[in-house]
Amino acid sequence: MNNKTFSLGIMLGLLVSTPAMAADYNGFLSPSSLGKDVKALSSQYKLGLKKQSWGGYSNSEAYDCMLNVEVNSQGKINSIRAEPNNEKCRFKTASSGVTYNTESTKIIDMLNQADLDSIKFLPGCFNCPSGLELADNLVISRSQDNYYTEFEIEGYNNEYLKFMGTKLIGGLNQNNYYSIMDKLDAKLNSDSPEYNRKDLKLKAIKSYDLQQQPWSYYKIGLK
Repeated sequence: MNNKTFSLGIMLGLLVSTPAMAADYNGFLSPSSLGKDVKALSSQYKLGLKKQSWGGYSNSEAYDCMLNVEVNSQGKINSIRAEPNNEKCRFKTASSGVTYNTESTKIIDMLNQADLDSIKFLPGCFNCPSGLELADNLVISRSQDNYYTEFEIEGYNNEYLKFMGTKLIGGLNQNNYYSIMDKLDAKLNSDSPEYNRKDLKLKAIKSYDLQQQPWSYYKIGLK
């Protein structure tokens, strides 16, 4: 083996064995980080956040968890979104009165810690393209907090959507399902007061699989 081959072997070995960057996700993924300077917290928690073309900050794939941080014009944090870069992404958080552990917390666990008044279920789409499975969102927003917490959960809950169509539009049947869904899509956005209706929330709770864990991301943001 010549020196060049030997050196290349060492370099490849180092690349394969290089561990993911060590970051303090538990410390950073807290409501107390909102409104703070993004560069200061990136340094404090060893996050490797860099300014991106879309205006916010993200880390690299060298980290176990992907972070996307939205900031205001002064570089103060408006929202934080965390999701896995790989299967080693693990963190524990407490926000909006709910504790969350990526390894074990189920949807039912979160609902048991929240008041009905503080939650809402947002469909990812009403007329999803065939074969495309978009996630829905569970949002927890307490009146006493200046922020909200958001989780991604299983998507396209047909039973929930039909109930919404019947209650909010009316006349839902097999022949007009898609047109009713289009009307819901045009009528509702994430801030629509209809999502605060008790009957809609109870139907969602009954029709989602509450034994599942949240799908992908965890997000906190200022209201």
